[in-house]
Amino acid sequence: MADIFLSYSSKDKARLAPLVDELRARDRSVWWDRELVAGPAFADCIEDELGKAKCVLVAWSENSIASHWCRDEAAVGLERNVLVPFRIDDIMPPLGFRSSHTPDLAGWPDREGELSQLLAGVAECLKVAIPVPNRSAPTAATEKTLLILPFRQTGGGAGDDYFADGLIEDVTSELSHIQQLQVISRSTAFEFKESPTPPDAIGRRLGATAVLTGSIRRAGDRARISAALIDTESGKTIWSETFNRTLEDIFAVQDELTSEIVTALDVKLVHGEQARLNRSRFKSVEAGHVFYRGLFEFHRFEPETMLHARRLFSQFVEMEPDSVLGYAWLTTTWAASLLVQWEAPQDALPAMQENAAKALDIDPENAAALIGNVYFHVLTGNLDAAHDFAQRAVRSAPSSDEALFARGWVEMFLGRFDQSIVSLEKALRLAPIPSAVRLGVAGTAYRNAQRYDKSIEIFRRLIEREPQFLFGYSGLASALALSGDMDGARKMVAEVLRIEPEFTVERFITPDFYRDPAVMQACADALAKAGMPSASAQDA
Repeated sequence: MADIFLSYSSKDKARLAPLVDELRARDRSVWWDRELVAGPAFADCIEDELGKAKCVLVAWSENSIASHWCRDEAAVGLERNVLVPFRIDDIMPPLGFRSSHTPDLAGWPDREGELSQLLAGVAECLKVAIPVPNRSAPTAATEKTLLILPFRQTGGGAGDDYFADGLIEDVTSELSHIQQLQVISRSTAFEFKESPTPPDAIGRRLGATAVLTGSIRRAGDRARISAALIDTESGKTIWSETFNRTLEDIFAVQDELTSEIVTALDVKLVHGEQARLNRSRFKSVEAGHVFYRGLFEFHRFEPETMLHARRLFSQFVEMEPDSVLGYAWLTTTWAASLLVQWEAPQDALPAMQENAAKALDIDPENAAALIGNVYFHVLTGNLDAAHDFAQRAVRSAPSSDEALFARGWVEMFLGRFDQSIVSLEKALRLAPIPSAVRLGVAGTAYRNAQRYDKSIEIFRRLIEREPQFLFGYSGLASALALSGDMDGARKMVAEVLRIEPEFTVERFITPDFYRDPAVMQACADALAKAGMPSASAQDA
């Protein structure tokens, strides 16, 4: 009798072999050799092993969710209270098996995964600790999550923050392309700018294993950049360095920082990643400063600053016409302005199309270029092309919350609601302090999947954070109405009309990017029943 029964689709056997090796290296016995059982004893043998195993591991994948064997075996494990599910594809477990956390081992061991969480579940079932394997080189990748905090700007002028912020955003973006490293998003990291909380404490709060912190001091034509990598568990410094540079070669520090971090964390690079890290970003110092100023203005996210960012990125394109960065960020500024209705479609869409195409011509696998194409194709109604670009963006930058969010966004419009939730949850793990818009999209995805309790929870959290954010109230009203709580929905409709008296059902469902028009029609019908006025009623 084996300790562990592994339920899986035979099509996934090769993918699961490293996990079986890992468990056996940790002195655990695993039964998974289905093909060795032949003839009429096949079902009896499986039933016997399944009934005696102390732990039932179920590998959910695109193949296994369609297997009645896997569902039946999972049901036995659930009934016996020894089920430990995990997933090896970006899918949701079947209905009936979603009540507990399902560790993500997609791509493991070549990519980072939640192996420690799976092992914790196995240990709980077996009532014993899972030993660390006795070997010189582990078969599984050690899980590493990095938080890069904003560097302090000392000296220089008050307007020099753009340089420190831009450098950190650049390093974060580059490291997000490394498969063996998870990188907390820039948006979450910058919530802690100038925070008095110790860096290791911030890292522990956000689930990071290491934190990069530092400072930049500019004096005349020279700059000093001090950086330190801190282990969040012990609070000890893993690595530290001070870079003294002239302004002429200051941008080379970004390449040095990324390489030093990878070395200090003992991250294994796959083919092509070292070349990316060693690639120079800017051909001139002046162009680098213009680009960083563009990033700074973009993140201020006001109509005027967005225009200023666009002018700076256009200037960067003139200075470095062969760089993908300027075209990719021009696409992003137009997309952001269009989505929040600062620009008209007839102005934004041609500019997006032109810049997105140029970005891809220069670097067809650049994540920012691919994400720009995702937004363009969603906004022009080509969801299949948008999804293809989103998949490529995630492959290019597996730790990019932007790429994962874009994929989840497209999957939602395609009607793949469970897959959308998986992508969005991954993005939220990398950006645990998300923007109001991202929270709203997550709430919408759960609503579309008819997981109303979770949707309502997210929208309430959004309203608590942003009491005047109209989308929070309208989204909550739709989730409550569709769940059947009409009293609650009516209260939220009243709040919507308090904030925006002219709001209508038609405004809620416009624009409609969904492939299936029934999705937004169901929302419209439910909101109308909850008392939200229609445009025709207001005109009457």
